[in-house]
Amino acid sequence: MNIPLAQILIGTFVLGSLYAVVGVGFVILFRSTGVVNLAQGGFMVLSAYIFYALVVAAKQPFVLAVVITLVLLAIAGVAIYVLLFRRLVGADPFVLVIATLGLSVLIEVIVQIIWGPEIRTLPQLLGDKPLAELGGGFRIATLDVFSVGLAAVLIVGLELGLQRTRLGIRMRAVADAPLLAALNRVDVHWMSALAWGIAAVCASAAGMAYALRTSVDAVGLNSLGLLAFPAVLIGGMDSIRGALVGGILLAFAQNLVIMAVGGAWQDPIAYIILLIVLLVRPRGLFGTREVVRV
Repeated sequence: MNIPLAQILIGTFVLGSLYAVVGVGFVILFRSTGVVNLAQGGFMVLSAYIFYALVVAAKQPFVLAVVITLVLLAIAGVAIYVLLFRRLVGADPFVLVIATLGLSVLIEVIVQIIWGPEIRTLPQLLGDKPLAELGGGFRIATLDVFSVGLAAVLIVGLELGLQRTRLGIRMRAVADAPLLAALNRVDVHWMSALAWGIAAVCASAAGMAYALRTSVDAVGLNSLGLLAFPAVLIGGMDSIRGALVGGILLAFAQNLVIMAVGGAWQDPIAYIILLIVLLVRPRGLFGTREVVRV
């Protein structure tokens, strides 16, 4: 395998895994509540700075810092639903989208007030020794495996949880028919709060993985969170499998464009592909078709 091809493939799986993890948060929340959550980027920003504070300021071990960050973001997601979005249940979808966008901006502003606008760098927490050499000086880093492995665990775990557990069945019931679910003694608000917590955890995992690979940068993290949205639409807004496939396809296209013409077209190509897919398959590659009875 030549080095340019190896770079494209490894870069695709690493970046695609980050898109997929954030995208799964989009899917879980949409399937459970019908909300398109554009605050995923804001959750990524918050988690990266909390993780930075735990590792650098509080001197916590890597694993403990990861666990604490995930727990805090889960609590934050639940709290945001209980305090804010529970009041908006039944509101127009456009209102909900604008509310989540405003939430993302609010989170980013609060983070910058607390920690400042400076870009910060995490210490080398997973070691700098490569796991494999491909020749020509190209290496597979520990962080690459960590990012892909984290995505695999979350995606498989959530897919199995939604399909094979009573809790997952209840969450899907709330998404399909909330009134009928409530009549069958399913706590709709608790299921919605749980979905917000899971979405925040997914964004948190991606935020920490991104910060470990690059830097703790509020603008970069928020941009990655927003770019995961086209990946989800490409795969299908209600499909966890679609979030994975859409993330991989989008990352592959972006890496090809970077190799061919440079990074200036990295973001535009995402929306070009999105437009093409939506013209051909409006519900995405794996989205569920709506059945209308007449």
